Amino acid sequence: MIVRHNISGTQKLNTITAAGVVASITTGSDIASDNRMSFTNVADTVYCLNGSDGLGLLSGTTYTVPST
Repeated sequence: MIVRHNISGTQKLNTITAAGVVASITTGSDIASDNRMSFTNVADTVYCLNGSDGLGLLSGTTYTVPST
């Protein structure tokens, strides 16, 4: 499970395992907005979009912003 949670300016996402283990995901400055985030899962990648920042890709606990 992925949860949007503004822990700090550089950690804005968490994952929660079936066992209830919470892990913070470092997003750096790639997520600057505090807007609500939508998630779409395709294969092993989760696409993250909040309508303000660029499209983000989450693979495991690695968050990246693809270049166009």
